[in-house]
Amino acid sequence: RFFHRYLSSKVLPIWTILLIDVFIIVSSCMLSYALRYDFRSIFLDSSTIDKTILWTVIVNLVFFRVFRTYSNVLRFSSFVDIMRIFVSLTVSYGTLMVTRVLLDTYFNVKIAPVSVLFIACSRIVVKLFFDIFNFYRSQTVNVFIYGAKEVGVNIAKSLRVNLRNHYRLRGFIADEPELIDKIMMGVKVYPNDDTLIERLEDRDVN
Repeated sequence: RFFHRYLSSKVLPIWTILLIDVFIIVSSCMLSYALRYDFRSIFLDSSTIDKTILWTVIVNLVFFRVFRTYSNVLRFSSFVDIMRIFVSLTVSYGTLMVTRVLLDTYFNVKIAPVSVLFIACSRIVVKLFFDIFNFYRSQTVNVFIYGAKEVGVNIAKSLRVNLRNHYRLRGFIADEPELIDKIMMGVKVYPNDDTLIERLEDRDVN
């Protein structure tokens, strides 16, 4: 049961994602120290850095589990998943900043200064705003997706997540009567009938 739950081929990608996440966390902590002080501090203040990395990894893994950031991340299933990662990292580093103050005040345990943790956390905000700014700065193309079932929805999720596609979803097209006029992912499902061309033109879809 343990093997099937944690070590099966379906679960192994999750461990891969977590290992990559841990590597990025460790790298970001060391780089934050180098940016805040200098590269020599990584070796001269190794005891504090070791404690910082340990606390950072533990806290992040806890919130990775709470927010399940590793779920579906290989498929980039939706923008909601990306925001889940953003929220998880923000909460993790916020918790670390509070923990740092408490450890220093009550237990005299030294970990990274708040400025170092803030630098490590700020990369998330910078990356998010860069992608959003880059998306809206470039010319976007309005599109409809033909098909409102699983395949069509997966394509729509892909477009929503990959900001470099520069496609803006304006609607779905469906042949199934039960799907017509429903709202999916914030847009309407339109029938594949004689009015379709007019609806495309109304929404600037070429």
